[in-house]
Amino acid sequence: MPNHPFATMSPKRANPGKARLPTSETPGMSPNMQTALKRRRRRTNPMDEFDRLPPGARRWLHKAVLPWSARSVARHWAEAVSRTGGDEAAAHAWLDTLERRLLARDALATGGVVSPAKAR
Repeated sequence: MPNHPFATMSPKRANPGKARLPTSETPGMSPNMQTALKRRRRRTNPMDEFDRLPPGARRWLHKAVLPWSARSVARHWAEAVSRTGGDEAAAHAWLDTLERRLLARDALATGGVVSPAKAR
């Protein structure tokens, strides 16, 4: 029998109520989890959404710092491609700028603390 404290509990009792996502106030959390940005639960299969992304969007998402949803990347990718006239490199640069703005906003909301993993 495993030594895990919830090994004998039913799944309903092991995680009562809504799962709380880690925040910067949670002691012992990894610095990578400290963020003031909104988090949302997934309603669809994220791998299916990722598979439907255009190849250029997938390449950008592979090097992204933030944990983007495929739906969000698809929306921003369409806007970036539209603004840049279909130039993939310029679309990547546009998405990089968007991500830097989000990181800066997050740094302000968390008191200027930016995880080393988030700072490129």
